[in-house]
Amino acid sequence: IVRYIKFADPVVAQICATNFGDGNGLSEEDAAKVTSLGSAFKNNTEITSFDELAEFTGLTKIDNLAFQNCANLTSITIPHNVTALGDNSLQNCSSLSEIVIPENVYHIGSAALYGVGVKTLTIPDNITSVGNYAFAYCPKVEKIIFGRGTNGYRYAFIGTHAKELHVSDIAYWCNLIILDEGDYFPQASNFILYAGGERVTGEVIVPKDVTSIRAGLFQSNQDITSMRIEGNITSIGKLAFNGCSNLISINNTNSVEGLGNASFAACSKLQV
Repeated sequence: IVRYIKFADPVVAQICATNFGDGNGLSEEDAAKVTSLGSAFKNNTEITSFDELAEFTGLTKIDNLAFQNCANLTSITIPHNVTALGDNSLQNCSSLSEIVIPENVYHIGSAALYGVGVKTLTIPDNITSVGNYAFAYCPKVEKIIFGRGTNGYRYAFIGTHAKELHVSDIAYWCNLIILDEGDYFPQASNFILYAGGERVTGEVIVPKDVTSIRAGLFQSNQDITSMRIEGNITSIGKLAFNGCSNLISINNTNSVEGLGNASFAACSKLQV
């Protein structure tokens, strides 16, 4: 007797039975043998849930374009063996309100989560590589939690502006490289920064091992009032403190050799 997986979504059940099963259904054994989803689900606006994808334990990558434009998909569970989310793999899944990236995933492809509907975007520590536009134009994002796996994001957050940003520590934040066209950063105006779970307010202590403060990182933050630099900062990036209207003082800047454009623009209280 064949034991078929019970799919919550009948459209997903039919696609799986036709493409990966025996035509009548899909067993756990056959699901585990699938190594590629191909384009079976691409552009399908009828599917709404696919948590049973967790049974596809033979997958090591969510294929490029696999769920692109599945606009009504609200729930999906990525199998634990997956190590990469391919380019455009979940692009424009605008109804997807939550996604858990498994601990084995190390790469998120270009535009992989472009336009998804999540409110919280969690980038685990295991992520070491992120493609261009990976998290771009996610209008519902309110919070971004950065893991420590990578410190470089190229155009990854264009059009995504979160009110809360969470990092492990100030040193990591200062060294973070976010190269987004035009604005350089993924935060909303007057954003709130959390480091190690604590809201960053008042005096910010920059540790000795930090040698640069990257472009745009504190832009528009209204919580910080002073920066205490314990080491030698050699560069402060473009727009780094632009619009920090409550910033009053920053010390130990004699070692700064490179100062980006508008680094301290609109810092009306800053005493130099």
